[in-house]
Amino acid sequence: MYMFERFEIVGHRGAAAYAPENTMSSFKKAVELGATSVEFDLRLTADGRVVVIHDEHVDRTTNGRGKVSDLTHAQLCLLDAGGWYSPEYKRTRIPLFSDELKYLNGKVGAMIEIKDEVGWEDEKNIFSVLSIIEKYGSLKQVEIISFNHSIVRQFKIMESNLKTGILYRHNSIDWLRAAQIARADVIHPILPRNTQLDEALIAKAHNHNLVVLATSNSKS
Repeated sequence: MYMFERFEIVGHRGAAAYAPENTMSSFKKAVELGATSVEFDLRLTADGRVVVIHDEHVDRTTNGRGKVSDLTHAQLCLLDAGGWYSPEYKRTRIPLFSDELKYLNGKVGAMIEIKDEVGWEDEKNIFSVLSIIEKYGSLKQVEIISFNHSIVRQFKIMESNLKTGILYRHNSIDWLRAAQIARADVIHPILPRNTQLDEALIAKAHNHNLVVLATSNSKS
């Protein structure tokens, strides 16, 4: 069954409550726990490799310092991306996108957030991501999402069969116009704490053939 043709259980950055986020250990744990899809983040290294990490800097989730975009893939491979979480995960590495998608292929879907940074305006980097998706993952089991809606539009132009979605802060933009300009299939409103989407918005989205997948920071 393809993504969004089922009830999705999405593991945010893998299973970040059980293993260090955006690592192979986290994705394996998400699969083990029964997720149908996992969400994760892509950034570019200084030498143009596509890696899985959320932050612009490596400081929070590794034992290193500096911007991901200023470090080569070889330099990132020297960093410990798991010891901060637990001694059990010491010497965990920042994964390449290709390695992660190869593992996920056929197991779960992938919601891939392209971080808003310099580099993605270059079509060769978008093509690199699309090539990896075509090699290791079904287009029907992958969605590209971003707060940068121009990136979303460019992915859709380069691969019309790819599912895409726009991320945005709830009530911050004309979401329908933004989705139409980006040629998106899905809207991902980020909700204020302890709020819900109203039925009218959902109905309007559905009337325009848009899937709605909202995110809330509520603990309940």
